[in-house]
Amino acid sequence: MSLFWDLWHQIHAIVASWDIITMVIALVIIVAAGFAIQSFVALINATLLALVAFGAAGFVRTLLAGGKESASALITDTWHHFLALSMLTALAYAIGFALLIAIVHAVRKLVTGG
Repeated sequence: MSLFWDLWHQIHAIVASWDIITMVIALVIIVAAGFAIQSFVALINATLLALVAFGAAGFVRTLLAGGKESASALITDTWHHFLALSMLTALAYAIGFALLIAIVHAVRKLVTGG
């Protein structure tokens, strides 16, 4: 039960730290992934692809924000942050995205009738 609460608190911390633009980016990617998959068999692949797209979108957003760093310095910094990512945080992102993609897919299947 402790793992469940650790994951829940990590997911809550992740979502609470996002600004509105990050939430919209995540929502668009999650909805697109939920509509793109044909069955629940593709959920793991869709989740991994959505996480990669979310990371790439975050990188592009940071790059377009006009920081003082060059693109190569930013990618190096981003890569080092990715390597320092804890397994609990990565698991929380994966479970959160997978759950929301599954919900979007299920709602789409219910509405379209199959």
